[in-house]
Amino acid sequence: MSADNTDKPQGPGRPRCIECQYAVQKAALEILAERGYKGVTLQRIAQRAGVGRQTLYRWWNSKAEIVLEAFAEKAGEDIPTPDTGSVRQDLTLLIKASGRTLETGSAPTVLGLLAEALLDRDFAHKFWEHFQEKRREVLKSILAKGIERGELPPDLDKEFWADIVFGSLLYRLYTRNAPIDETFGQDLAALLPVIG
Repeated sequence: MSADNTDKPQGPGRPRCIECQYAVQKAALEILAERGYKGVTLQRIAQRAGVGRQTLYRWWNSKAEIVLEAFAEKAGEDIPTPDTGSVRQDLTLLIKASGRTLETGSAPTVLGLLAEALLDRDFAHKFWEHFQEKRREVLKSILAKGIERGELPPDLDKEFWADIVFGSLLYRLYTRNAPIDETFGQDLAALLPVIG
């Protein structure tokens, strides 16, 4: 389907043009890489993707939603699910990989999306659903394996520990007072109430 066809009025509930959606996501990621989150605008995305701005307004409420969709899909491909047989080692590797991803340029994007989430409750829900919750699920699966192997107490509150880990991670990301590295991962993993 051509970009011209997607700019014609569509009925409510009509599905997105897959080619245009891909082009918009690709354009958003390219602009993010070139200009950072601040440099992303709907006009630049539309021009780069070869679609009309009406198309963007029809499918997304803001640039933040476009960036979130594109960024979350790409970041989702990079989420490791380590399974070394040690819950502490798995958590350390997860934190280390998260830090490496943030160091390669995604930190400003995450901070930009967090700022948008603080200002817009509807976007906050989308940010949770498409980005934060997926990362928490990876961590909770690591903790669940630790419980299954008898390393962790069977009544361990996985939601609480997800808050501890990601709260600490986001705090370091925000303050930049110390690196998100293997040592940080080891320090967090050492807090887990490992049995024996």
